[in-house]
Amino acid sequence: MKVFDSSLSVFKRSGKHIKKSAANDIEKIVKELVVNKALTHTPGRKYNFYSNMKPSILCGFNLQKMFNWISDRKKHMIFNRGAC
Repeated sequence: MKVFDSSLSVFKRSGKHIKKSAANDIEKIVKELVVNKALTHTPGRKYNFYSNMKPSILCGFNLQKMFNWISDRKKHMIFNRGAC
């Protein structure tokens, strides 16, 4: 079979796909962000598209409530009632 395929110039495909690197694209995007100082706080500059977005994901986060929840879970685990 190999001789026959070779005589007909039939080559077996490797079955592997080459992944194209995104490094050049990422480099272009980063350069653009740096040149335009997109990630630097500039007084007076606003992004209207994100006007309803909180400034931080932790904005309004209740740390005391989280600590209480963790303490409750630990108590449940100590008394073998499960972690839920």
